[in-house]
Amino acid sequence: MSRLPTELERLVFECAAVNRSRIPTLLLVAHRVRIWLEPILYHLLLLNGIRSIESVLTVILSKPPSFLESAVRHLLLYSSPFSLKPDTLSQFLHRCPGIISLSLIGDITGPHLLPALAQMHTLKRLSIEMKLLFPDSQVDLDHPLFASITHLELFEEVYLDEEDEPNDLLWLLHPQAPAKMANLEYLGFNTQLHPSFLCTVHDRYEQLRVLVVGFTATDEESAVGFLEEVTEQTAAMSEEDGEKGMGVGMERLVVATYENPYQDWERGVRGGEDVWARAEEFVRRKRGGEVDAANYYMPVKKRQS
Repeated sequence: MSRLPTELERLVFECAAVNRSRIPTLLLVAHRVRIWLEPILYHLLLLNGIRSIESVLTVILSKPPSFLESAVRHLLLYSSPFSLKPDTLSQFLHRCPGIISLSLIGDITGPHLLPALAQMHTLKRLSIEMKLLFPDSQVDLDHPLFASITHLELFEEVYLDEEDEPNDLLWLLHPQAPAKMANLEYLGFNTQLHPSFLCTVHDRYEQLRVLVVGFTATDEESAVGFLEEVTEQTAAMSEEDGEKGMGVGMERLVVATYENPYQDWERGVRGGEDVWARAEEFVRRKRGGEVDAANYYMPVKKRQS
């Protein structure tokens, strides 16, 4: 029986592996198929809602260092020190310097991860609670991770009834911060920040395509309430300062809702339309007059099942 040329055979299996659930079965076909497809299995790792996450990472760490370095590109991890040893995560990140997208959720984050992050020169998308990474709000803007990131989502919890300039985020207002993050084009928060702080960030980071304050769809009422309060406070600030109001001054600000943060993150790293892409399109339509200049609310996009 004649065989397909190797290049064509590999292409056939890689096309079949687009459905990741098929990969474990396809790996059993032949040794050459395992060599082709196993890296795809580890290309994107979603480690959330897993009880035995320590065991999962330990198994992955049994792979050769060269394999992990070339295979792992996107990682979302939601855990705590109770279910994952900090040293295990640190070791894993050290083995995966080629990561492009990294989302760390929960108090597993800490300064022990900084050496591993320093070697991720291709890191573009980072979602993290920065105050856990840099304790006491002493953020080191000279750390290598800031030089490459284009998308930054911050999980710090701050609310409107707190101080105008939240201590945990004041590092963003450092005079050199925009220059230290020269590649940053997408900045997002998932907390209700004071409008004066948002205005300052918006004005100082001229390189931003969008400045997003995000809410899940189940919290849509809070999103609308936040937008109303920000609009009212900004109008009052405008009257007091005699400056341009929110309708002109913060055209890149988007108050966004999305259905599922984990699915949205995965969609984005796969090249699909995530909240960042939708927000950028929203701003483009606003600039083109298709959306009212004073409208900052981008509701969740309903997807067909």
